[in-house]
Amino acid sequence: MSRQGRELDPDSLAGFFGAELRARREGAGLSMAQLAKNLGYTPQWIGAVELSDEAPSEDFARDVDTYFQTGLFHRLWRANKRAIRNLVLPLGFPRYLALEAKATLIRSFETQVLPGLLQIEPYARAVLRAGRPRSSEEEIDELLAARLERQALLTSASPPNCLFVVDEAAIRRPYGETAVLQAQLDHLHKVTALPNVQFQVLPFSAGPHAALDGAFQILSFEDAPDAVYVDGPSNGWFIEKPDMVNSSVWSYDLMRTKAASPEESLLIVASAWGEK
Repeated sequence: MSRQGRELDPDSLAGFFGAELRARREGAGLSMAQLAKNLGYTPQWIGAVELSDEAPSEDFARDVDTYFQTGLFHRLWRANKRAIRNLVLPLGFPRYLALEAKATLIRSFETQVLPGLLQIEPYARAVLRAGRPRSSEEEIDELLAARLERQALLTSASPPNCLFVVDEAAIRRPYGETAVLQAQLDHLHKVTALPNVQFQVLPFSAGPHAALDGAFQILSFEDAPDAVYVDGPSNGWFIEKPDMVNSSVWSYDLMRTKAASPEESLLIVASAWGEK
């Protein structure tokens, strides 16, 4: 198979970067030589990045973003940088990071913790430490840095719309002392004031609901079908068959009808953490 005809690794972040670069270039009707001239690089470099033979530099990612007027490529570069830190990530999560960076809508349901995109540093550290008792402090620090970097999505130039629903169990199981929880609550007030973020709690009083199978994320895109990501203790997997994705979306929508309003949800959190 020729290099140009070679399949890209769908689980490679560099592969996602290269495939997206190729799609943008071809969509603009540009050859490699034309794009290289416009950006100040060589055609060989463009080809190597598109085929993921070369990892893109941060400067290149920013240059491509400026040229195509998007923030996608720098987000993908950051995600790739996190992946090459040799972090112990669940199987499938590198692909999730790449798709999360491209998503226009993120629908998240968590059952045990606040979503990673909403966690402050001490809360996130407590979550990571509890879930990885054998990891070194250095490994926890790296994982923590990666998690906090992802949060730039919420306030980026073209942020995705984000719907977060958490089961009340996640609120009743505190991670951190009173000061940590108060700081986390303050952060929730701040981040949920963003026009692209909505946060809801699914209270115990709602009884049985349509998402009893556990936590999952639904990612929607401008030019691709929805994908569902299910996170496990040591690996994660994607659901991409249209009928199964539609079923997950339906379950999410039904579950949200039982969730408290955003205003009531913050009051539930404040009440639960005030009891500590």
